[in-house]
Amino acid sequence: MFLQEFVGRFPVLVPFHSLNHELLIRILTEPKNAMVHQYQILFSMDKVDLTFSPDALQGIAKLAMERKTGARGLRAIMETILLEPMFEVPGSDIMSVHVTEDVVLGKIPAIYIRGRPVEENSESEMEMRAEAK
Repeated sequence: MFLQEFVGRFPVLVPFHSLNHELLIRILTEPKNAMVHQYQILFSMDKVDLTFSPDALQGIAKLAMERKTGARGLRAIMETILLEPMFEVPGSDIMSVHVTEDVVLGKIPAIYIRGRPVEENSESEMEMRAEAK
C-alpha cells in the first residue's frame, strides 16, 4: 500500500488516440447540439436554410487535422467560414446558404440562393397608403 503523498507525486499519464477525419465529422454532425445543427438553427431564425456538402465537412475536418487543433478547433473554422453569411443574411432576400469544399478552402464565397423579396416595413407603407386616400 502506497502513501497518498507518494502516489500524488506520480505524473498522471493517459493514453489518448488522436481524432481522425471520420470522428471529427461525427463531432460536427451527430451530437444533439452539434455545431452544424447549431448554425442551421441560427440561420433558420432568419428563415434561411444552411447546408453543407459532404466534401465541405471533409474539408473542415481536414483543416482541423492540419492545424492540429482537433475538436476544439472546429468552432473557429466554422466561424471563419460562416462569418460573411451571418452578416449577409439578415434583412436580405437570401433563402439558402450552401457551403462546399471550395468555400471551406477559401476559393469562393458561400453560395447564396436568393428568391424571396426583401420584407419592407409593411405597417408604415399601409399607413402611408391610408393617409393618401
